[in-house]
Amino acid sequence: MRGFFDFQKFSPDEILLYLRKSRADDPNMTVEEVLRKHEEILDEWAARNISERIPESNRFREVVSGETIDDRPEIKRMLKAIESPRYKAILIVEVQRLSRGCWAANQITAIFKHPCIHTRTCL
Repeated sequence: MRGFFDFQKFSPDEILLYLRKSRADDPNMTVEEVLRKHEEILDEWAARNISERIPESNRFREVVSGETIDDRPEIKRMLKAIESPRYKAILIVEVQRLSRGCWAANQITAIFKHPCIHTRTCL
């Protein structure tokens, strides 16, 4: 199963971290509060499972609410980065953080089907 790949085989430099607020999040929390909460969850997971923090340069914080990939600059940056063979995995809190719509989800899923890319949800 792709979601349960052994991330201990990767160095922190090979892992990307993607953060995005969802409609399911507490509406009373700001985008920044939600991203901070999720980043803490992912940092705790990384500390337990790879014993190191993911570098700041490998973190993508989506602060805009966009229906399409074109409306979301951070996911575009992350998708560009993941084309590099340097990166092997992406950490996300929940898979629905990647996309709301079917078209965008299909586009993103196609990229993640590459045998060298692994995703891990941490909730």
